[in-house]
Amino acid sequence: MDDALTVVVLSPMAGGYYYGAVLAGITREVAAAGGHVVLVQTMEAGLSNEEFPAVPDFDASTGWDRASGFISLAASASASYLARVGELGKPMVLAGNLVEGVEAPAVMPDNVGGVRASVEHLIEHGHTRIGFAGNYEQFDMIERHSAYVDTLALHGLDRCPNFEFVPSDNTEIGGRQIAEAVAALRGHMTAIILATDRNALGLMEALPRLGVQPGQDLAVIGFDDIELARHSTPTLSTVGQSIYRMGEVAGRLILAQIRGETVAPERYTTASTLVIRESCGCQGVSASEILLGDEQRPSGLRDALIRRVSGIVDSGRDVGSSGGATVSAVVDEVLEILQDTANGRWSTDLCAFERVAVRLFAGKHESDRAAAVVTLLVEYGRSFLDAIPDDDENRRAVQDAVIAMALAFLVAQGGNHALRSMVSETTVRAQYEIGVHLLRHDSGDPRNLAWLSSSAVSVACLALWDSSSGADGDLRIVGVYDPTNRMLSWDQQRAIP
Repeated sequence: MDDALTVVVLSPMAGGYYYGAVLAGITREVAAAGGHVVLVQTMEAGLSNEEFPAVPDFDASTGWDRASGFISLAASASASYLARVGELGKPMVLAGNLVEGVEAPAVMPDNVGGVRASVEHLIEHGHTRIGFAGNYEQFDMIERHSAYVDTLALHGLDRCPNFEFVPSDNTEIGGRQIAEAVAALRGHMTAIILATDRNALGLMEALPRLGVQPGQDLAVIGFDDIELARHSTPTLSTVGQSIYRMGEVAGRLILAQIRGETVAPERYTTASTLVIRESCGCQGVSASEILLGDEQRPSGLRDALIRRVSGIVDSGRDVGSSGGATVSAVVDEVLEILQDTANGRWSTDLCAFERVAVRLFAGKHESDRAAAVVTLLVEYGRSFLDAIPDDDENRRAVQDAVIAMALAFLVAQGGNHALRSMVSETTVRAQYEIGVHLLRHDSGDPRNLAWLSSSAVSVACLALWDSSSGADGDLRIVGVYDPTNRMLSWDQQRAIP
């Protein structure tokens, strides 16, 4: 593809766990094809959570003339706006949302399978009075609620309208808002599924103050598997959707259309997996129980492990976001080390497992998934050990190897988290310095972008709408930050179509 390849991504927000991961997946695919991504935030800047509209009132035709294709992420714009985009005759893909009246390929998580697994898990624990909470402004949440209703009916359970709640939004604020109503049903409703993790985390934060302990008095399951889910108290059981993968698929679909290939305007579903933690009442379910079933032979363990790990990182994809080892390669290398040890051919040290661990954590976008893989690999090592007779002379060596593997993976995982913490600290410091610069009375016109000197940005330009040129106006560049003169030929008064 040529240098003119430009994909415009319409997104309510420009950052955060969900939007950031989907955008990273899109960007990876488009960049690999030699193209560029232009992100257009459709939510008005400066709004508080309480002011967020269900669908942004966005009407600007930003980038329409330059776009090779469009990706609309979540509830980025109204159906009428997207219909206007469709009338341009350029390729379009929806990601994370279905919009009535808009015919385009749509990449969606497996909402039905994820919620069905959640309801059935709760039923297996003896729950029959299960509630649901979700804001139904977005198709994802409507579909998750429908799956909840259908699964209850499938198992002969009555649906109770009093057990269903509609928070004001999909964030922690919405979860906290329904806490009193949920707590009032203590002893009647014994479990609840929430349409988003952020709703679930907000609810779990508020319930203890109302005398209800999540995971004990009330089983709680969320949806999304955001990073905070594994650090909450109790840790949040949830449905993990392949958010980064969703971005990758959206990127591939838009590129295929731009190349002139026929892409059916239908739904393209990415996998969802139930992630069992503590908030549903489970106290550290053994990964070997989830993984192994009745397969106790080493060969069976390998095949079961590959299936389980593939369910986390997507079959055939790299474990890391770039340069990581494939699932089968990681599993085979671990198996080879353990098998050599069982045969008396390996001296226990960290080096061999360190190589695997470094490859496992080669990427940064999927570090949360890699952490889940670590847990399964260590459980795999324990299960391998269990298959060795107690009187085998090499059993102790295998035990030491499993310990070495766990240690090597933990060290690598810790280094990965330390790097991310350092990046976060640097970002916060830069934001503080930028704020100080902008507040200084002698810093000059902020449109000159001099305040970007406190950031890692190397080149930037600021464009504002100029309504004097017509009804719709032009986007006109009013400031450029270019300390190394990379943009010598740039016309600062140039209008952007």
